[in-house]
Amino acid sequence: MATWLETDERQEVFVTLSACHDFLQRASAEIYYWKWVFIALHNAVQGTMVVALKQSDGFGPIRENIRRKWYKEYAETGTPPPIEEKLLWFLALYDKIKESGTLQGHEVSPYSPPGNQDWAMKKLNEIRNEYIHFTPKGWHLDLTDAPDLGLSGSRYS
Repeated sequence: MATWLETDERQEVFVTLSACHDFLQRASAEIYYWKWVFIALHNAVQGTMVVALKQSDGFGPIRENIRRKWYKEYAETGTPPPIEEKLLWFLALYDKIKESGTLQGHEVSPYSPPGNQDWAMKKLNEIRNEYIHFTPKGWHLDLTDAPDLGLSGSRYS
């Protein structure tokens, strides 16, 4: 008998935020869990941007060249081709949620980041990428103000 894990873009956000909470609790006793806090937080933020950007045609968070190719093929054949599912890069998603007319719904204002959040998003992406694409090295990451990165990014450096 097969066992299936079912999810969608919205459930991914909620489950990942729950995992982030669990990792934060574990990090208070074991510092290494900060790695998983950063990875989960990045995933939750990315998932939230995907949900906010997804349009009724399935595009929005998908790379623009893929959208153009899809519409061109559809116009030529009259048959909707499958969507090549490649998201915009994390920081491109972040830039897009700040653009007018890109978020789901009518009369939705673009995201206006408070304080130093632009910098915090870049730092979160950098830390997550260091972990996901970890190369052989010694790495020292100052965690003194790490909670601020997830809250506002105002003091983390």
